[in-house]
Amino acid sequence: MRPSSFIPPRAGAGPAVLLALCLVTGAAQAQPLYRVLDLGLLPAHDFSTALDINNRGDIVGFSSIPVTDGVQVALLWRHGVMQTIPTPGFTRNTPSAINQRGQVAFTGFESDESAPPAAYIYDSNNGRFTRVPTPSGFGTAVAINDAGHVIGLGNAEGPARPYLYDGHASRDLSGSLGWAFGLNNADTVVGYGIDGRPVMFQNGTVTPLSSEPGQGYAINNQGQIAGSVADRPFLYSGGQLQVLDTGGRAGQARDVNERGWVVGTLSNGSPETPFLYRDGELRDLNTLLTPRADAAWNLLEGNAINDRGWIVGAGSLNGSDRRAFVAIPVPEPGAAVLMLAGLGIVGAAARGRRLARSMA
Repeated sequence: MRPSSFIPPRAGAGPAVLLALCLVTGAAQAQPLYRVLDLGLLPAHDFSTALDINNRGDIVGFSSIPVTDGVQVALLWRHGVMQTIPTPGFTRNTPSAINQRGQVAFTGFESDESAPPAAYIYDSNNGRFTRVPTPSGFGTAVAINDAGHVIGLGNAEGPARPYLYDGHASRDLSGSLGWAFGLNNADTVVGYGIDGRPVMFQNGTVTPLSSEPGQGYAINNQGQIAGSVADRPFLYSGGQLQVLDTGGRAGQARDVNERGWVVGTLSNGSPETPFLYRDGELRDLNTLLTPRADAAWNLLEGNAINDRGWIVGAGSLNGSDRRAFVAIPVPEPGAAVLMLAGLGIVGAAARGRRLARSMA
């Protein structure tokens, strides 16, 4: 048995201290419940989804009318308020990712392919668009790190060609990668290789993650990678790839936060369902909802998770079509600390009142 880090309470510890210790122990052992907030969609639209979230709680996604050549409007949710992202002239727009500085990897495109797609960095703090100089001049922006570096695909003509933009120029990675999906602050890229296997690309070196076909979708700053291999989600950590136990269902792991928590979607059969993997256990996110959220929501996809454990994706609210959501753990780790501190303050105040009365 490992030496315990538990420190017993001092003699005479009050009920507040004992309750605090019980709450801390329980919080460390159990996955939290989640409340779910509806992020909404634009008037006359019937579909929205949230694609990424940063640690400030800024969320990006889109709202659309899912018909041929329909309009797709990029959205930013900040402080609970939905904002449309001004389009650079395209009828369909996708904000794929947002970094901690509020910069967004953004793609404008036409669904009828009347014009090639264009990659941008959108700065949500000042509303400015910056065109990404992809190798072909056109393409998509898929991910962005905190330095404002971007990965995506350049495909004005011919096959898609992955690139890495370092803030000054773009480098064509098509000799090493078949597709690029994720990027961390060390400019390590994950995706799949030219042979269709999941790979990590760093400093000119390609590292295969598996001998089976698949792809890496996201990488955190610890080098942990979330993805899928042979239609099963995986977590790559410490040089080892672990296929997550889904009970036989197919699925994809779409994001991993700095704690190594993974979110994704299980898709074998109907309905689809988002999952959360943490502390060695994979759970259907629908089984972790508060009673109020469970009565209203059927969550369908999990797309991203931040370091606070907030999860974004899309789900059905009271039988509706897909709507963007954010799921927030209750209590949050920070909220739990504040609650425990408050219990200590209340207990100290009560002891002070009793002491004052005894001395009166």
